[in-house]
Amino acid sequence: MRRANANHWSRGSGRTISYQQTQTKLRDILRASTRAAHDRLDAVMSHGGWTSAAGYTQFLQVQHAARAPIELWIAERCPTEFQPPRQSHLLEQDLAAMEASAAAPIGTFDLPQGADPLGAVWALAGSSLGNAMIQRQVAASSSCAHLPQSFLTDQSMHRFWKSLLPVLNSTCSREKAQASCRGANAVFAHFLRAAETSQLEAAA
Repeated sequence: MRRANANHWSRGSGRTISYQQTQTKLRDILRASTRAAHDRLDAVMSHGGWTSAAGYTQFLQVQHAARAPIELWIAERCPTEFQPPRQSHLLEQDLAAMEASAAAPIGTFDLPQGADPLGAVWALAGSSLGNAMIQRQVAASSSCAHLPQSFLTDQSMHRFWKSLLPVLNSTCSREKAQASCRGANAVFAHFLRAAETSQLEAAA
């Protein structure tokens, strides 16, 4: 995989503009910008849990509903070297093995005006870190240890995440950082909508 360039997705108007360089790693800026959204999503996702068969099924369905539209958008809009591996098919496999249906995609996904796709890719790829923790909890649960876990045990996303680190650990212009934050927050908002929709449907 070719080393990523932090300025690969510059979306300027073609004018030559000098932006003040940040002194903070892009990764740290993204983490700070999305902290509130991340905490909110964690709270909603963990409400149903994933250490019961029903909770684990709902978790996989939310993941599918959110990921499928994002994967489609990335495939159409992002450079090949910045495309995370698709995982929606793994979710479909796990759900089918559990005789559960894959949730329909939660609408379409798009980035707001001025957002940088790098932030969206960071948010999606970074989810592999949280999924590793969830997998350990699922594997330790007497109710779920026997259930299929091809999505949670897949290592391709984590390898992709590691390939992004040269970019994420670099500094960039303030405009680039702000645009990346908009992209990242759009992904969190999309996942949150899928999780909240699932909760409402379960309560109906």
